[in-house]
Amino acid sequence: MCTSAAFSCGILLLSIASLTDALPPTQTLQQEHPSFGRCTVDDTGKSTNTRNTSFLQDDASSTSDEECMLLLSEQDGLFANALNNMANQEESTGIRLNSVSTSEDIVSAATEMLRQRCMECTACTLRNFKKHLELFGNAAKESTVVVLGLGLHVHAFSKMAKNVVVVETDYSFCRSFLRSKAGSCVMQANVHIYCTRPNSSLEDETGSKGVQQHFFAARELIRDLIKQQFGDVPASTLAVLGSFPVAKLLLMQDFLDQSSVILARSRMCAEGLDAVNKSMRALASFDLRHCLPSDYTENIIFLQRLFSPPMREQPWTNYLTEEWELKDNNSPISLVNSVRAATQWVTSDGGFDRWKRSALQKFLDVHVLASMTGSDGDWGNIKLALEKVLERTAKEQKADVVLEEIKNSALQLARKAALRSGFKEYLELLLDGLAERHGASEPFVHALICELITGTERYIASPGILDKMKDAIEEACELSENTPKLLLPALRLIREGMGSEESMSHCLRILLKLKEIDPGADLSELLQEAEQ
Repeated sequence: MCTSAAFSCGILLLSIASLTDALPPTQTLQQEHPSFGRCTVDDTGKSTNTRNTSFLQDDASSTSDEECMLLLSEQDGLFANALNNMANQEESTGIRLNSVSTSEDIVSAATEMLRQRCMECTACTLRNFKKHLELFGNAAKESTVVVLGLGLHVHAFSKMAKNVVVVETDYSFCRSFLRSKAGSCVMQANVHIYCTRPNSSLEDETGSKGVQQHFFAARELIRDLIKQQFGDVPASTLAVLGSFPVAKLLLMQDFLDQSSVILARSRMCAEGLDAVNKSMRALASFDLRHCLPSDYTENIIFLQRLFSPPMREQPWTNYLTEEWELKDNNSPISLVNSVRAATQWVTSDGGFDRWKRSALQKFLDVHVLASMTGSDGDWGNIKLALEKVLERTAKEQKADVVLEEIKNSALQLARKAALRSGFKEYLELLLDGLAERHGASEPFVHALICELITGTERYIASPGILDKMKDAIEEACELSENTPKLLLPALRLIREGMGSEESMSHCLRILLKLKEIDPGADLSELLQEAEQ
């Protein structure tokens, strides 16, 4: 029914030079999509009939490339750093283990992996991100990047590709963005932006029905654009920005193949990853807080289209309701930061050793991870738990009681994550192993286990990583049975290996080799690094 509705997207071909070789003439597009029109940003400030106007600029960018890159670095430091150093990528110098590796080699490889700290803002993280961004850039070269959603990253895409085609279904957002400084940055000669047109017949629709009609109209526009840009060949690169990421990814299934490279810069909840898992595989996921202190709940995920038979139904239509909008919201992480501030007296308690102090911070990190993969409904539960901790912190004078409150909340989040990602048995296996360990570091190891399991939700669409992680947990537990002090280093290794399938494989090799080391091998350096 929606396919027969009037199209709702507004159009502008942003180019100084002729675009006849990139897109069909404006007149032809207007005939095929009569709901599309063209005008300038100045029209939005006039009280005129907007039916015949849009809100996009005719002009090229009035903001310098340096200013745009500075804006990008403020919003996404990891992406900007990788883009600036694309040509300077260095190969990893990690120690490779083989059948003749000595105990010293094995311990050195484990120690080096921990030192890299790939889960933080390090050269290792940047190298891993650049590797995936380079795949995207190579696929985009001499081709067209199709972007669903509008954002500052379009400026970066314009430097990688021959053309960039952007489709944005939110008129209000498109208008405000393109009138901002960031909007000026995307006004490049090879960028072509299509936005929903104000006062179209679909503007009368509200709620999910209106959103669905906008997406149906966008799909028909994309179909024509793909045909004009590629003929019948699938798009080589796709970027998804902003809200409704699950619907956008699933909508594009018919326009991609297994060679297509996909980048999603959005908030993606665990249920959303599970929804795309049937047709796409996540190659790597990067936290936007890696290289920039922020309260973002968005991630950058690189994906690959999987082979799947054609489907008659259109699953993307199930992900257009309000709960699937998945707008970025910093309130959950801001609340965690408030708890950190409120528990400062706990960490300064003289009777609170360094392991308990570290455990408290790690348990709070679990709440951050849960917020980043949680739905709006999950956020409500996390908020209640954190508010309870704040209340306890204000009334309680005993640091251990506060720690126990945060620990119980984190463990509940870990159990919920384990059910979603298929790690319930592995969480219990780790907790059973910890129960046999009685030492000063036990609270911190418990917190690390919760963080490890909660983090699995980010990789629900990465079965290769999770399968190897399950093997690694089994090896870690077996290793700690013979050498209990190696449980902490083993967990640290698994945490570092979660960044990609390659690093998880390297972690698993190290754990297998650690079982072979000589009983008298010097582990002091490895243990010291694991305690950092």
